[in-house]
Amino acid sequence: MLIKIGTRSSPLAMAQTHHIMGLIKAVLPEAEFTLHAIATMADRDRVSEFHQFGVVGVFAVEHESQLLSREVDCVVHSLKDLPTSLAEGLTLAAVPSREDPRDALCGATLHELPQGARVGTGSLRRRAQIQSLRPDVEVVPIRGNVGPRLRKIEGEGGLDAVILAAAGLRRLGLSGSASETMDPAVFPYAVGQGALGVEARADDENLLAVLKRIEDPTARAAVEAERAMMHALGAGCS
Repeated sequence: MLIKIGTRSSPLAMAQTHHIMGLIKAVLPEAEFTLHAIATMADRDRVSEFHQFGVVGVFAVEHESQLLSREVDCVVHSLKDLPTSLAEGLTLAAVPSREDPRDALCGATLHELPQGARVGTGSLRRRAQIQSLRPDVEVVPIRGNVGPRLRKIEGEGGLDAVILAAAGLRRLGLSGSASETMDPAVFPYAVGQGALGVEARADDENLLAVLKRIEDPTARAAVEAERAMMHALGAGCS
């Protein structure tokens, strides 16, 4: 069975896609894959903040076009980037086991940050939460892949810390970069964070049967509850 998989071209997206390929291989050893990596609108524009795009699902809309045109058979998403309303004819076919959903502060712990520290994040949610806990800090908007963000606390950007997803650090083998993993009771994580989602066409019965075999029911139940709440609030990923 040949499966054409769509993904973003970032190191994290590729690591996540290879993880999904490994899960599929474990249940279907004869599976073969071709990767179709694209740069989404948010990948091409590394300057604008996410809320400035005026589009829900800036990392997903072009992938959904790939699916609908049958250029690919499925797409691997960071589930927090996938809108709660999918394009007609598409479905969230699999949610495998979830990684650590928490946020990580890299560069210093919350209490180690000096007065007036400069903290980088591209997320409105993280901005609001860090300023709620530390009103004195200056939040600096940053975009880009995990590696370049981390380098901004190593002299390139003059930042004291950056906030990233613990799951992304772990998937890239960079867990040691986290100075503190934030307690969700005081720093709630994003809906779907730490989970991967495999999106496919709703009528592709053969592939859906395969993807069902890599599903984690516990992870699915948790993220579906979170996504239902976000949908009811009319919110998006950040």
